[in-house]
Amino acid sequence: VNKKELVKSAFNLDRPDRYSLYANDFKWTDSVGSPPLDKNSFFGGEEPLRLAVPDLSIVIDDIKEDGDYIVIASHFSGTFRKDLDLSPMGMGVIPATGKAFASPSQRDRVSFDGDKISELHNLETGPDAGMAGFIKALGVDTG
Repeated sequence: VNKKELVKSAFNLDRPDRYSLYANDFKWTDSVGSPPLDKNSFFGGEEPLRLAVPDLSIVIDDIKEDGDYIVIASHFSGTFRKDLDLSPMGMGVIPATGKAFASPSQRDRVSFDGDKISELHNLETGPDAGMAGFIKALGVDTG
């Protein structure tokens, strides 16, 4: 299996079978100490984003092989049309702005188990890492 093509397919939010591209024991981790997510939690966290940003997409900025891994730089883009409910994460509901946005580019290391993605590890550690950068990109004043 071509790992770059697998990752491109897995990052395509419009691909109906993308869930099947991830191993059953998949986990998402990051470099800032967030609790790891299993496959169901990872995909479940996407739902509120897709409701709030119906045209949400992941734009791949760079993708390269690094030994057994793929390192991908990508960002989200879309239009923040509906309120974003982050209550399950303890962050409340963020009112829609109606604005188009592009989040900061983030780097992820992708690990594999055969022809499935087994781990996605976000490599970012700065102030725009993770959800903080995404919310900032939405044009929401969090200060």
